[in-house]
Order: sequence, then structure tokens, then C-alpha cells
Amino acid sequence: MIAPISGTVTSLGLSVGQQVDTSSVITIAQLSQPYVLDTYLDESDWGTAQVGNKVTVTFDLLPEKTFQGSVTLVYPELDTSFEASLIHLTVQLDQSLSQDLPAGTGVTVDILGSEARDVVLVPVGALHESDGAHYVNVMQNGQKVKRTVEIGLKNASYVEVKSGLEVGETVVTK
Repeated sequence: MIAPISGTVTSLGLSVGQQVDTSSVITIAQLSQPYVLDTYLDESDWGTAQVGNKVTVTFDLLPEKTFQGSVTLVYPELDTSFEASLIHLTVQLDQSLSQDLPAGTGVTVDILGSEARDVVLVPVGALHESDGAHYVNVMQNGQKVKRTVEIGLKNASYVEVKSGLEVGETVVTK
């Protein structure tokens, strides 16, 4: 057999004397430069599994270093070969690694679904909703005042306020 790339055989799915078809029976990995990573996400993260989204990667064997990259492929169906259905995607690193890592090295991949810079943030607990509008309570002249706001990005901890609140104003969370 001749392989189209150089690398290390990491799995062999055949036995001596066995006849095989055109399906994959040998996996070859380029262990010296793991630029491309296969990774899986919980299906609830489907919104961030978009080609082009930026990622931050941390290898378990190199916990003090982080590497940047991007999502290059999102498989169009959920992978059901695990206990839960998962999103299968491929991540491409922007740079090479300075040392070889063994196949199967654990990795944490954080996907940046969206980004906002130089914005006003308030804790999620400070945001309220009434009649389809969002508002926060601010301190104004020693009094708690309801202020309608336009919100942007939101995560589990903070909400971006696009308008209706100025930097430095005191927001009441209780």
C-alpha cells in the first residue's frame, strides 16, 4: 500500500486475510503538526457551530498555552455514535505547535459565536422584561428609576446594552 501523505498510522480496521471495500480501514495522522482538530459540541450549541467562527484551543498537555483558530467544517447532521447527539466539526489552528503531541491528546475548544467590544454590560439579573420591552433600574438623584434599554449580545452572565444606558450609571440589581 502507498499512502498519499506521510504520517503515523493511528488505527487499522482490518485483519490479515480480510477483504475490504473502499471504506476507510487505515487512519493516518500527521502528529508533528496537528493543525486540524476534530471536535464535538453539545447540540444546544448549534448556533455557534458556524464555519468561520473563531476558536481558542487549549491542549491538556499544554495548559499554559492557548492557540487561535477557526471552524472550517460543520457536518450537516448530528453524530449519534455517542450517548448524546453531538455536533461534529473541524477546527483549523492558525499556527503550528512547538512540540509533538500524542494522538488522542485532550483538548478544550471554545468557539466565539459573536463578539462585542467597548460596550456597556449589565448583569443578566439586572435586566427585566415587560410588554416585550427590556428595562433596567438605575439610581437617579437617589431614586430607583425604570429605564428602557435596547439589548444586544447576551451570555449566561452579562447582557450588552446598545442604548438607554450610559457608562458610569449605577444599575440596581435587586
